[in-house]
Amino acid sequence: MSLYVAPSLLHGFGVFTDEAFVSGDPIEACPVLVIPSRQRELIDRTIFSGYYYEWGKGEGALALGFGSLYNHSYRPTARYDPAEEGPVLIISAIRRISPGSEITINYNGNRGASGGISASSSFCPSPVAAGPPWRRPVPGVPGRGSR
Repeated sequence: MSLYVAPSLLHGFGVFTDEAFVSGDPIEACPVLVIPSRQRELIDRTIFSGYYYEWGKGEGALALGFGSLYNHSYRPTARYDPAEEGPVLIISAIRRISPGSEITINYNGNRGASGGISASSSFCPSPVAAGPPWRRPVPGVPGRGSR
């Protein structure tokens, strides 16, 4: 797999691919650094404030690999889901992605949603829920149940 960061027409830099993906293809498994809830306020005062995901009960997660660099789109080409094991974020295609294309995710939810990750379940369910993030059911992911 060949992912790379390049200038984006959407916002500064984005994640692009040299290969084609179809809906359901895994793109990347990103280990995450879990940010304890008591440290989120501190992180929000740094450059990292716009690069982490909601995680667990009030925690945050800074995704490694390319995970924290995907740009937002209301017409995303990929989604994110917590992995079944460990603090890992799985990025997978939700439609065809052509070589040379930017890979985007929806992390603002429905158009007009205000702030945070209140994501639409049809694109990328919010990782915020009770219990460890890698144990929650995720709609459309085999073996993960439904909400």
